[in-house]
Amino acid sequence: MLADNFILKLDHIELKNKDLLPDCSCIYYVIDEQQIVGYVGRSINLRKRWNGENPHHRYNQLISISAKANQNF
Repeated sequence: MLADNFILKLDHIELKNKDLLPDCSCIYYVIDEQQIVGYVGRSINLRKRWNGENPHHRYNQLISISAKANQNF
């Protein structure tokens, strides 16, 4: 699914900078450089979800895809 203009205008952080994510509850999108939505999730604390003791279950998968396809999320 392609991200629409509303989603693309939202604040965003590259996956490699996940330490900068806010510590708030939200619905979030993982979007690649071609503006394709690869994942939609929700979290009570976004920073903890991606950086906590048990980081996001999709993180390693996204890093692997990123390395193979030479693209960022």
